[in-house]
Amino acid sequence: MKSNSERIGRNPTGFLGTLVGHIMNAIHKGLYEGIVDRLQTEVASPEAKVVILDVGCGGGRAVNLFCKSLGNSKVIGLDHSNEMVKLSKRVNRTYIEEGRAEIVVGDISKLPFEASRFNLVSAFDTINLWTDIEASVKEIHRVLTPGGLFVIVNAYPKEGTKWWHIVRFKSDKEYASFLEQHAFINVKTELIGNTIVVVCRKKS
Repeated sequence: MKSNSERIGRNPTGFLGTLVGHIMNAIHKGLYEGIVDRLQTEVASPEAKVVILDVGCGGGRAVNLFCKSLGNSKVIGLDHSNEMVKLSKRVNRTYIEEGRAEIVVGDISKLPFEASRFNLVSAFDTINLWTDIEASVKEIHRVLTPGGLFVIVNAYPKEGTKWWHIVRFKSDKEYASFLEQHAFINVKTELIGNTIVVVCRKKS
């Protein structure tokens, strides 16, 4: 049986879902800033046009940070929750008006985008909630450009705590093995506090 935390995380709805989105935006701001800043050198030269997809965008914090850090970027956030899409649109209103951000409702396992569209696909604190991990990773691989970057950021709480069973997904070695099986290469993992960051590339 899923806990209330898991149910809300998988499908944030109503007032409580929106409140959780605001809380997550505030909690993750500092951590996400540091990760996005470090990704700048991984993506492309500053003058290059970069197209980014943030899957499970939630309240839109990562979309906002990518727009701030990569000035020549176009960032699309996707979430299956109408409440999160509404919140993300508010958080990124300025960038949407400038044509630099777009927020859409969609299913990670059936992405509504053509192949090889994105230079980078990110998944911030969402992969443990996906209902069809195999289909979702295949879709991410499909929409990435050859050599494109796939970034996973997910909580990695201490073993023995209740959060270990709720949000932990894979260890560093498990991530590497899983992603390599799905034609990703150069898998790098790093543990930052209680968060694991995984960076890899689609084979060129």
